[in-house]
Amino acid sequence: MNKLLVSALSCVFLSACSAPAVKDSATIQQSAIEQAKTVNLSPQQVLDETRDLQVLAQREDLYFYSPNYIAQAENEIRQAEDALKGKLPPQQIITHALTGQQLLKRGLETKQTVLTQLKLTLDGLAMLRELKTEKLMASEFSDIQGETKDLIILVEQGNTSQALKEQADVLAEIAILEINVLKKTYLSQAEIALEKAEDTDAEDHAAVSFEQASIAVERLQAFIEANPKKRQDINLKTQDTVRLCQHAENVASAAKPLLKLTNEGAEQHVLFIEKLIARIGHALKHEDVSYLPLDNQSIALAQAAETINKQAQSFKQQGQWEKEKAELQAKLNNLQSQLNTATQASIIEEPKINETELKDSSEILPMDTDSNKETKPETAINQVTENSPVTPLESEISQEPTIAPQDQTEATKKTAIDETVATETQAPSEAVKAEIQTSTNVAESTNSEGEIQATSTIETETPSSKEVTLKIAEDNTSAIEADTQTESPQDLIEAP
Repeated sequence: MNKLLVSALSCVFLSACSAPAVKDSATIQQSAIEQAKTVNLSPQQVLDETRDLQVLAQREDLYFYSPNYIAQAENEIRQAEDALKGKLPPQQIITHALTGQQLLKRGLETKQTVLTQLKLTLDGLAMLRELKTEKLMASEFSDIQGETKDLIILVEQGNTSQALKEQADVLAEIAILEINVLKKTYLSQAEIALEKAEDTDAEDHAAVSFEQASIAVERLQAFIEANPKKRQDINLKTQDTVRLCQHAENVASAAKPLLKLTNEGAEQHVLFIEKLIARIGHALKHEDVSYLPLDNQSIALAQAAETINKQAQSFKQQGQWEKEKAELQAKLNNLQSQLNTATQASIIEEPKINETELKDSSEILPMDTDSNKETKPETAINQVTENSPVTPLESEISQEPTIAPQDQTEATKKTAIDETVATETQAPSEAVKAEIQTSTNVAESTNSEGEIQATSTIETETPSSKEVTLKIAEDNTSAIEADTQTESPQDLIEAP
């Protein structure tokens, strides 16, 4: 057993000497030896776990963020694989595999430290990649990458404070490289355009334009050096500068032939300019302005173009207003539709309620009328038998059934009938009085058996008075329905 441990330790130390050194490599190897004594897994299982962790480390790009840890870990993994193939003692295989695991874990921890402590440098590298520095200035970019890796190695070795001090120099170099890349990307475009203007002798034949272009190029360079982060502004200024250079080139090209013009050639040149102006007027559908000086021709066409532009803007605004108007009208129509729907629903529901109330009243009132028909005759007979001061005619009238009103017209008819009946009871005819007196005498002259006969007599006589009352009520009802007579209820009584 002791021989096995000695051989394992010797292999570990040899691997440590051959692999890149890290600050805690010896500690990691010793920890792996101790852990190998107590592990319950087979050498193959431990090696498989180490390989899985290696895949994760590669995915996390430890070759950049922790190059020494992953290099030493992969060395340990290769030794474990060789020991497994050579059928060496299991503990030796496990020791190499566990050492590789711990080195990979330490490398993943180192990456997090690098991301935090060297964030500015890493952001600078990312910015240079966005500017395509790898292609435009590959050598300078490679130098920055090498310096960044040196800082990472300092962090791996535990010299974080030293890495932070040296990071300032790297950041300065990144800033310089950024400006150089921007100049190569943008300023070079303006410089190429200015060189083309020089080739057309713009410095001699278009001196003013060429001077303006030269000044623009210098200002563009100064702006890039002072504001490297304002990429959009740099792009716009580059376009303006390039156009000034192109303008100088075109002016020089047009000015050269004018130096050799004769009288006829000068006229042809002016006519050519008028032709160009007329082309613009034709596009604007403007009348002929060739009778004006060249300057006035351009002014007339410019005014026409301005008018057309204003009209276009007006039509655009009107179209926008029409669109907004249509949207508002659609909303109003929707609200009106909802209001109409709600109103129709309320109108439909209200008649249903009225019909229900009328139906209930028509079902209740006739029942009360029937009960009156049954009870009121008995009350009238008792009043006559007991010599009550109430006249028999009033008793007969009270026996009349009440007709339940079906609508407002029937209620009016009933009121008129009641007034007529009340008037008749106050002034009964002579024939009715005679009948009442006869019935009273019969009731007083009989005994108990006679009282029964008197009651029968009254019941027999009652229909005659009822016929008189009903006839009067029918006459009044006919008068109200025809709406042609205006006589009072008293006149209606005297009419029969």
